[in-house]
Amino acid sequence: MAEVMPKASQGKILKARTERILFPMKLAVITANYGPRSDIHWMTKSCEMFKIPLHVWGQAPWCGWLRAHLDAKEELKKLRAEGYTHFLYTDGRDAFFVVGLDEVLAKYTAMGSPRWLVAGEMNPWPLAQLGLHEKFATDSPYKYPNCGGQIGEIDYVLDRWDFMEENYKEENGENTQGYVQRGFVEGVLAGMKIDTECRIFQCWEGALNVDLYRGRVFNQSTFAKPCLIHFHGGYTDPVHGKNDRIAPVWKELFG
Repeated sequence: MAEVMPKASQGKILKARTERILFPMKLAVITANYGPRSDIHWMTKSCEMFKIPLHVWGQAPWCGWLRAHLDAKEELKKLRAEGYTHFLYTDGRDAFFVVGLDEVLAKYTAMGSPRWLVAGEMNPWPLAQLGLHEKFATDSPYKYPNCGGQIGEIDYVLDRWDFMEENYKEENGENTQGYVQRGFVEGVLAGMKIDTECRIFQCWEGALNVDLYRGRVFNQSTFAKPCLIHFHGGYTDPVHGKNDRIAPVWKELFG
């Protein structure tokens, strides 16, 4: 016989869901920069174009992924103290928006407003051994988490990061994207979804069947029009960054 949840518990869950739906969202768009402001000029340029307020943190020198992650947590705590409920994080040096926040939020809402939505990429990095796990069983090629693009609830994400740091740091070291891979397959990130259809985030490295036309990106594999492009992976020139890859795409989109 199927177990029936007590009415009191059902009421608490319904109340929590209702509060999440009705509670007004206050979103901060954030990125990190550990060099001169010019390092994130593509992101800055796109935010100016679409009138997106961009919150930037970071101070040179670069001290590794774990330090950057801990800095990000502190920024989220500060934003929460200022009344923000949600955040959208994007890498700054190698990403830019192609639409404004209205479309981003409309798509996020249409997806059910996941407590944590993470970009999807084609490679199970850094923990390749998890690539064949049943949790990643989907027809989309963009099925693995890429933490260079995220949107979600500040409270939920901070809580889950605390858990993952306590349980995964010793074994997985500094690469915090590996924490997310493990947390996802082990079921401790029940509120997290991967943007496997690239409705909001498009990871560009090795992307399949992606076209550019009249200022928009069209993913023919998932039939989506992403809102943000991230040129993840590959070589980053210490002076010019990834301009050789980003500039032609920007020019084709915006002239």
